[in-house]
Amino acid sequence: MLEVPAMIYQLDEYNDLIDFISIGTNDLIQYVLAVDRNSNMVGHLYSAFHPAVLRLLNDVHLKTQYLGMDVSVCGELAGTPSGALSLLSLGYTQLSVSPSNVPTVRYLFNRIDKDLLNTVRHKILNIRKKSEIERYMVETLESIDPALIEIE
Repeated sequence: MLEVPAMIYQLDEYNDLIDFISIGTNDLIQYVLAVDRNSNMVGHLYSAFHPAVLRLLNDVHLKTQYLGMDVSVCGELAGTPSGALSLLSLGYTQLSVSPSNVPTVRYLFNRIDKDLLNTVRHKILNIRKKSEIERYMVETLESIDPALIEIE
């Protein structure tokens, strides 16, 4: 499980010991942002759509691809339409989601193409504010199927 940001900088050192990597987004996001997601005081700062989180997830994908590592993503992010879309746009193809979320993620996957994924990737890696990324994701999901917004 890759849940600690420091591990990203040591993947090449452990490549011969690791068969595959599963990114645990719930804890990784919490550690990247130094925010306890369950805290009443700072929990509102926890967001998978913080630019640092998305850039980190992109870096992990690029590094694992370079090293030839098999990688999957688990956590709440993978099971939401906006989360699944962002992960797919970053190049992740193995998402571990709860059984109840499989139909939604599969539905979304069947309605997107490579051009849209490239556009989403470019946008989410270049927008500087979490709120703007979240707004962009809602607009993109609405353009795919407005019903996806209700599932969020």
